[in-house]
Amino acid sequence: MKQETVLEAERRRLKNEVEKLESKSNTLSAQIPAMQSMFDSLSSAVAQNDGSTKPEDNEIWQPVLSIVGDSGRKTREEQECLEDLKLSLESHGLKFDQRVLNAFHTSLKTTESSPLVTLAGVSGTGKSELPRRYAEAMGMNFLNVAVQPRWDSPQDLFGFYDYLERRFRPTDLTRALIQMDTFGAENGRGWNPPEAYEHQRLPNQLLLVLLDEMNLARIEYYFSEFLSRLETRRGIVSENPANRRLAEISLDVGGRRSGQPPMQLFVNKNVLFVGTMNEDETTQALSDKVIDRANVLRFGSPNSITPVPASQRKRQVMEAQPRLTMKTWASWCKSADDLAEEDRTKLLEWIGELRKATDRVNRPFAYRVAHSMLEYAANYPGKVDRRLDWVIADQIEQKILPKLMGLNPKDSTVQRAFGTVYRILDQVGDDVLKSKMEACCKDDYFQWSGIDRSEM
Repeated sequence: MKQETVLEAERRRLKNEVEKLESKSNTLSAQIPAMQSMFDSLSSAVAQNDGSTKPEDNEIWQPVLSIVGDSGRKTREEQECLEDLKLSLESHGLKFDQRVLNAFHTSLKTTESSPLVTLAGVSGTGKSELPRRYAEAMGMNFLNVAVQPRWDSPQDLFGFYDYLERRFRPTDLTRALIQMDTFGAENGRGWNPPEAYEHQRLPNQLLLVLLDEMNLARIEYYFSEFLSRLETRRGIVSENPANRRLAEISLDVGGRRSGQPPMQLFVNKNVLFVGTMNEDETTQALSDKVIDRANVLRFGSPNSITPVPASQRKRQVMEAQPRLTMKTWASWCKSADDLAEEDRTKLLEWIGELRKATDRVNRPFAYRVAHSMLEYAANYPGKVDRRLDWVIADQIEQKILPKLMGLNPKDSTVQRAFGTVYRILDQVGDDVLKSKMEACCKDDYFQWSGIDRSEM
């Protein structure tokens, strides 16, 4: 009897608790419409506040690249520009073999299939200086972007919407890319520039972007998505807005709750990307995804560390070069279809041998890499007697050797794969590259350390 009394008391207590909670629930439910109305009002106020900001006060429209007037000098030929580059480097006491300069220039012309050029290797070999002097000699705009170890998303590259200040915080890269955008404030792109901004745009010029020490952070985190967008340009008709949207970058310039549509940014082929990599315990290695979409030029330990004496430098005041136009640059760039059939056949024979060799060691490559090798050959500058020889040797160094890093050269299967590479290098007469490869195979871990062709 006593137990029944206790249970009944507990039942009444729980019933009262349930009634209290139901009453509280009803009260809160009744407040939802009012709270929703308040939220909508605040969202509207945010949108109005964003919209009231004058375009000229928005950081995104502050130009980064200077407007340079026409120097009046005639347009130069491609070979003339390369000669100016060599003079400029010598003037600054920098030594680069002509093959290295040709390889760098050719790699920048093959952005159709390899939108990133990577300069890796020993610190202090001029990896950062080469792109800067190249842009200067060619008449290109130049932007240095210092990659930070904390970068872990595309926002670090392009900027973010500050909800406290209710404004977009762009990076210098974003502001430069806006200046270079070839479609500008076309309808439906979410642009709201000030009236005078049209005079700040440079869509007909070239911009070289240097991602300095790009592997201080993991590249896949902050650059991989953007790299895919750059690659998507191959399969679109850029003049078609709907088609172009596949390759555009969306910038949340108004905040997700402001009602303002994202701003669309298209990075055309008038923007070139170069990344430098120092390799030590503080840096990240390149993934196969990045290697397949890049040309990797690896600078080895220099054969001589003796500085060029000031008396031997060809010191001269380099005149400001006329701006290289996108039209002129496009006329220099060729497609793989421009190759002579005889050259194409020979290259495909070598590429087929290399593909079988990399397949054996589970480091395969597919059509993308093969196509980029053909495109590289089509764009190699000048009339060089051993043009195809240098092309395939360059591509072995830039595309194949980075994929073989980490393999055990003492393994019989790996030895057969390396034997294929050696045989091709014997055919093209690149004894220097072959000797350097053999030196990197002495241990049980293949670590390609690059090569310095100067003074050889």
